[in-house]
Amino acid sequence: MTNLGIAFVQKKMLELRGAEVIDKEILATVQPISNDSHMIANAYVNYGVYLLNMMLPGIMQMLILLMTVFTIGFELKMNTTPDLMKTANKSMLAALIGKLLPYTILFSILGIGGNLVLYKFMHYPMNGSLLGYSFATVLFVMAYQAIGVMFIGLLPMLRQALSIVAVYSVLGISFTGFTFPIEAMPRGVQVFQHLFPTRYYFKIYVAEALNGAPLKYSLIYFAVLAAFMLLPFLTYFRLRNAVMKPNRANSAK
Repeated sequence: MTNLGIAFVQKKMLELRGAEVIDKEILATVQPISNDSHMIANAYVNYGVYLLNMMLPGIMQMLILLMTVFTIGFELKMNTTPDLMKTANKSMLAALIGKLLPYTILFSILGIGGNLVLYKFMHYPMNGSLLGYSFATVLFVMAYQAIGVMFIGLLPMLRQALSIVAVYSVLGISFTGFTFPIEAMPRGVQVFQHLFPTRYYFKIYVAEALNGAPLKYSLIYFAVLAAFMLLPFLTYFRLRNAVMKPNRANSAK
């Protein structure tokens, strides 16, 4: 913006010096060497291509985390977990699947629907496999649900868990790397990128949508997204104890 402003002032000054000066001569003086850029994956230099593809998943991951924590935390808050466990035949895993599966389907439909809108109807660049990218969207949803379960297991109180996932989800947008490059961050901060599924989802987007690379080059990122689903087991027994004894878990509510 500063360079454009300076160029505009120089152009006006040259125009005032003499009416015989033509625009081509003025531009040659203001900008002797012009850039001739040819974007491979974003030929129209559409800024929406750089923002919407990750901003929409960034908003969705916040909703997934909050909804996951609220779905389980509300049962704890209202002391209705005995009924939940009775319905699930005293299986904690069945109770979690039963509570979260409808939201998994809902958010997956929203994510895949967003992909179709962007890459089919709005014609955003998709040089790779849309099917593979949509599968990554489903893993993305499940990864954040798993993180939500981990947090509610770590802090089995609704208000505390909602607070921590709100902070975590905001940081997830910052550490994606699409607004500010991870490589430009201090080295001590760069390590935190590995804590957020959005970072690996972004890498899949770059590989598939922009670069059109075969899926085999993104398998490691798919594997990391799948690995996030193991996180609930870190707090599984703590969550199970809170569910089996809801009064004690919520004595400070």
